[in-house]
Amino acid sequence: MFDIIDPLLQFVRPVPPLAYIPLLVVWFGIGELPKAILILVGTIPVIIIGTMSGVKSTPPLRISVARTLGATNAQIFRRVVLPSALPEIFTAMRVGIGVAWTCLVAAELIAASSGLGWLVQFAGQALQVGIVIVGIVIIGLIGYAMELVIRKVENLVVPWRGHN
Repeated sequence: MFDIIDPLLQFVRPVPPLAYIPLLVVWFGIGELPKAILILVGTIPVIIIGTMSGVKSTPPLRISVARTLGATNAQIFRRVVLPSALPEIFTAMRVGIGVAWTCLVAAELIAASSGLGWLVQFAGQALQVGIVIVGIVIIGLIGYAMELVIRKVENLVVPWRGHN
């Protein structure tokens, strides 16, 4: 399965998501749909590649031991592969949330009529430096808050990872 998806992922991944904005605006106009598609294009490859890497890094000995003990394929996935892959899945999610937030703000900078990115762009054109700085600080704080939420969830779901 990965061999089928990998060429598409490796084609989409190196293209900066912002390069898709003009095409998305032409196809879907200015609104929420192009932002959502942009976020998907930017984050899905990161998350899929991280997930596949996590699955592939499952030690074969663990799978062999589970098979020896009579585990079904579903049990092996749920109790061996998924727990082994979760640390890399969460790392991919942390990277993905950063990419998603960047894509959203950038899309609002370029093609939107509302949002923090739009506010920063509008204030910059009006030479309202204070609003630009406050907008940038808020963007950073929201991004950091999202990172902290993912870390907290990760600490609950993957306690064996051993970080705070």
